[in-house]
Amino acid sequence: KNGRLKNSLIILIADHGESFAEQETMEHGYVLNRQEMRIPLIIQFPDGRGTGKRVKTPVSTIDIFPTVMKAVGINPKLSYSLPGVDLAQIAAGESSPARPLFAELFQET
Repeated sequence: KNGRLKNSLIILIADHGESFAEQETMEHGYVLNRQEMRIPLIIQFPDGRGTGKRVKTPVSTIDIFPTVMKAVGINPKLSYSLPGVDLAQIAAGESSPARPLFAELFQET
């Protein structure tokens, strides 16, 4: 209410979802199912851009770094391109090119 967060970028995210016996398991990290791969990602952009907008486009945690860099005005001079996309563009309704999204699983042998 007092405007202290007006220029803040706030990102809330989980590292993984949970299975509660939907796939015959009560743990996580052993299978790649929807319950474990779909996680909350909530972003408040500075000045309230995109407030209340729910995006159905699949995105990835790899998109967070380029989103933060763009939001704070940092354009690193790299000899390679950063993976991921700026989520502010998706939140603004701009189309994102179709791309594969990856998940991985560590299994002990």
